[in-house]
Amino acid sequence: MGGIYISILTIFNHPKEILIEKNITKVRVVSRECREDKMEPIVVDREPTFRDILDKNITRAVELYISIDDSSIRDDYGDILEDYFINAPKSRRLLNLLKELIDRDLDSNRFMLTLAKVYIDMDRFDEAIEILFDLQGDLDIDGYLSSIVDRYIKRLMEQGKYSKLLPLLEDIVNRDIDTQRYTIELSKVYFKLKNYEKAKEVLSDNIDEDSIYYSRAINLLKKIEESPDNRYSYQIPLIKIGNNQYGVNARIDDIPIKLLIDTGATLTLVDSSFIALNNISKDIVLNTAGGAIMANSAFVDLEVDSIRFQNFKITTTPFSQRGIDGLLGMDFFMRFDFKIDQERSYLYLKEKL
Repeated sequence: MGGIYISILTIFNHPKEILIEKNITKVRVVSRECREDKMEPIVVDREPTFRDILDKNITRAVELYISIDDSSIRDDYGDILEDYFINAPKSRRLLNLLKELIDRDLDSNRFMLTLAKVYIDMDRFDEAIEILFDLQGDLDIDGYLSSIVDRYIKRLMEQGKYSKLLPLLEDIVNRDIDTQRYTIELSKVYFKLKNYEKAKEVLSDNIDEDSIYYSRAINLLKKIEESPDNRYSYQIPLIKIGNNQYGVNARIDDIPIKLLIDTGATLTLVDSSFIALNNISKDIVLNTAGGAIMANSAFVDLEVDSIRFQNFKITTTPFSQRGIDGLLGMDFFMRFDFKIDQERSYLYLKEKL
């Protein structure tokens, strides 16, 4: 009978398992019945985990983390907190809590790095990079720092924010962080800002013939030397006239006019309506493609951009061509080395020695 009794109990009473689930802050005891169709866990007791506390009350979780003395548990909590700050929606309150934690935590470098990562997610690269600079001697973050700096440099370059990029690169070079590589970038920024002497100076100061960046430095120096902006003293915007002609804004005796650039014309010519009668002198004969015409000469104050000539001799006659008031001829251009850059729409001038 004893054997039969045991068999009946086995049939009508499902065997039970006692499972112990552990985590950082509690032991969870779960009793569950093993059934053929399904297994349903029944929670006997449950204390909140650190993650539970964090999800409900971040301030309480921070206080709990600070109060823990056990280094192993503290590290585990720190990992959870770091993950939370990086992935939680960014807000002023979140930043303030993180900064408060940094002020109170003995291991502040860990959360300073977290703060830098939060700033990066918020697109506040300047503040993030400044923190990373400060941490560089204490944490092994050289590779991470370089990746963030390169990312920010690329963005500012693409946006053309050279004035904002300049102090960052100067700081990096002065800190001796991969100096030669960032010297190339710094020289490029000086070049973009048309500070050609500084662009050349930083290259010569920081890159020698043995450097792996030497060939890049030489190519950049060549580009600087050949740049029209560097070779010429004046950069004057061109005005497109018709399909393939260009002119410039000028002034005759302080009167605004538009002059067509004509390097085939020996003399500068201005429509007579712009010239005061008392300035007009003797008649002269002009040979033009349409034949000889009568004109007068006059002495005027001529301004082209910031270039000014007093008592500049011009010719004057009634001149009618839509949109322009005369011709800027070789008597002007012979005084300069010049380049007419139609692609960039600039006239470059440099006074001859």
